[in-house]
Amino acid sequence: MAVIRQEGVAMRDPIRDVIKADDAALIERSLNEPEIFAVLFDRHARYLHRYVVRRLGPSEAVDVVADTFLTAFQRRGDFDQARADARPWLYGIASNLIGKHRRTEMSLYRAYIRRGCIRRRCPAHRLRTGSAPWPSTGRWHRRC
Repeated sequence: MAVIRQEGVAMRDPIRDVIKADDAALIERSLNEPEIFAVLFDRHARYLHRYVVRRLGPSEAVDVVADTFLTAFQRRGDFDQARADARPWLYGIASNLIGKHRRTEMSLYRAYIRRGCIRRRCPAHRLRTGSAPWPSTGRWHRRC
């Protein structure tokens, strides 16, 4: 416990206590004081962001990290207090969200294939190659 001396009187410094506390103590304390969970975000967000960027790219990383901490906050009562570090728990949540994101993306691609989009005329292909401009109608057709 951090102690501050002010005019000869010993006082606790709650901010230092929170910063020095391990993750398990922070999560337990956040059950009664939800704003304490922000310290956990400050500690681990940059590491999770790098992890997600390497797996999904920078465009989706911010959303996945935000969803990771939202899920962790909602399920903080389920955290195993015997573990001092929450980073493996957060990485597990992020990995599950990355898998969910990839499955959703694959479903979308399968829907495009079922729709019968021809590769050389597909607007997505045109954007990627930079070849032809969009069709004048701008609508998706059965044969794109």
